[in-house]
Amino acid sequence: MPPVKINRFKIWFYFSIIIWILTLGSWVFYFISGSTVKSTDSRTEIVLNTKQRDLILYEMRTLLESVNHIIDGVAEEDYAKVQANAKRAGMQLSEEINPVFMNKLPLSFKQLGVKVHKNFDNLAESIGEKPDPKMVLKKIGAITSSCVACHSTYKLTVKDWGTH
Repeated sequence: MPPVKINRFKIWFYFSIIIWILTLGSWVFYFISGSTVKSTDSRTEIVLNTKQRDLILYEMRTLLESVNHIIDGVAEEDYAKVQANAKRAGMQLSEEINPVFMNKLPLSFKQLGVKVHKNFDNLAESIGEKPDPKMVLKKIGAITSSCVACHSTYKLTVKDWGTH
């Protein structure tokens, strides 16, 4: 019986394909689930380091400040103020976030965030010379509903790996 000839190129090729598929699968899983654990209060904990948590909280405070100024603007009939603060909280607020950091966030959290920013952009675009205050408040209500949904679903937890 002749010896079996092993094609090393084929073995390495198939091995490389398997490693590539496992890596891609891990990345997709991580992109969807993020860095999360189940919380004791039924929310999902998003595990971040201190700087990452501070960045998200800064963005949330900016959104809340914008909502406050928008409501003040409606009460004062200052629609330039309403429009400026809606633009401030739009998609431009999240443009400079590091994509590697974004992978730590679960997909549904990212989707809620994009929805909120786009709704602010939509509000800014819908402001005319004298918009209907009820329309503005209705759009703010839709935005804050997303805030409530997010805060009911997620909790930010800090774990600074390697530091004590």
